[in-house]
Amino acid sequence: MELQPGSPAVRLNRLEAGDLRQRLALFLDIDGTLVDLAATPQAVQVPDMLPGVLGALESRLGGALALVTGRSLTDVDRLFAARRFVVGAQHGGEMRGPARQPRQELTFVAALNRLRPRLETILPSWPGLLLEDKGRSIAIHYRQNPSVSFELKTILHRILFTETEALELLEGKCVFEIKPKGFDKGDVVRALMTVAPFKGRVPIFIGDDETDRAGMAASRAHGGCAIRVGDKRDLLADGFLPSPAATRAWLRELAIRLGRDSEAAQ
Repeated sequence: MELQPGSPAVRLNRLEAGDLRQRLALFLDIDGTLVDLAATPQAVQVPDMLPGVLGALESRLGGALALVTGRSLTDVDRLFAARRFVVGAQHGGEMRGPARQPRQELTFVAALNRLRPRLETILPSWPGLLLEDKGRSIAIHYRQNPSVSFELKTILHRILFTETEALELLEGKCVFEIKPKGFDKGDVVRALMTVAPFKGRVPIFIGDDETDRAGMAASRAHGGCAIRVGDKRDLLADGFLPSPAATRAWLRELAIRLGRDSEAAQ
């Protein structure tokens, strides 16, 4: 992993594994960070080694590992069927773990209900678009027709104009997400950092796009660091990994490092 000189990530890198087991907390995005992007969310493949690596890290960090994603909790459990990790899903709209879901006003429910018929009427006329209704948020994927990005964004802003008190548009990699205002991936970090086993630890947030920047900023605000996958132009990032494959390799090496120290202490 490439690190910025003097960054928190550099300082963490100098700690012994035993210190890391007691001090480190991991917050991990999924798509584009842990797994490679695919044409549709349902087509994403989880490498066979990944659940085991995440499980080993979770155990060796005393449970201080969370998945922070735009996916729904149901979809996360589909991807990682054999395990139940701490999860902040739908950008913090769903939580599973020791922290309560960030407080949110329920006005967004009515706003989403008003938008659904309009989206379902307009979007089918666009080739290659996929509407993913996650309950607390709606994603419009355009990976199969990337040329529509500007026009689609303009239309979505127009549709959202009357609902801006309750909803906002979030832009990711070939996806626009309509989500409630008032919570984001940063809220997941802040909520979990108030409770055990995360409380008092140094957070590392790893993500790959604009939807992760709130989590990256929250991690740094708690004295931790942020790692960007695939894009070196982010001023919030203390370190960079070139691809999800590199992220998986880095996490595997971290699990091995923590495991060696655990065995030596026995």
